[in-house]
Amino acid sequence: MKGEKREEREGKREEREGKREEREGKREERERKREEGEGKREEREGKREEREEEGKGGGLKAGKQK
Repeated sequence: MKGEKREEREGKREEREGKREEREGKREERERKREEGEGKREEREGKREEREEEGKGGGLKAGKQK
C-alpha cells in the first residue's frame, strides 16, 4: 500500500516537473523570437536612416496618402 502511494506521488511530481520544463522551454523560445524580431527591426531602422541621409526616401509613394 505505502509503496503504491509513494510511486503515485513520485509520478505526479515527475509530471509537474515535466510540465514546468515545457513551460520554461516555450518561454525561452518566445524570448528568442522576440530578440530576433528586435534585431530585424533595428536593422530596418538603420537602413531607413541610411536612405534618408542619402536623400532617397522618406516621402510617400505615388498613390499612397495618409
